[in-house]
Amino acid sequence: MKWIPFWKLIDSGVDDPKVVRRQLEELSEQDLVDFFWRLQERADHLMGEEYAANMEPPHSEDYQEDIAHWVVRQGSRFYQKVAKNPDEFPGELPEDDDDISYLSWAGDVYYDRYGKTIRAPEDPPPPNA
Repeated sequence: MKWIPFWKLIDSGVDDPKVVRRQLEELSEQDLVDFFWRLQERADHLMGEEYAANMEPPHSEDYQEDIAHWVVRQGSRFYQKVAKNPDEFPGELPEDDDDISYLSWAGDVYYDRYGKTIRAPEDPPPPNA
């Protein structure tokens, strides 16, 4: 999955995250793996201290990662704004966040299909893929 389809998929769920869940179920094995790791890569980009500076101390790395994933879920424009301006990184999750995790959803779809956790990009696909 290239970057444009990745962001198209993310953007499709901004108003209704369940749209992403349905689309994940339609992805090929390779696209599901690519989606999972691209999502993690985008969130990892927001894990620096310059982003954490907006959070009230003490803060945990896990909570920062939760916020980073939330930022990605808000779509490409919002993500780009935050990535370019660390001061825009939210200090906390919104109260109405429903603990949605596209990463978990992708992992669940993969496990349901192949009976194993999602593979690393460099690993070969399972025989039944």
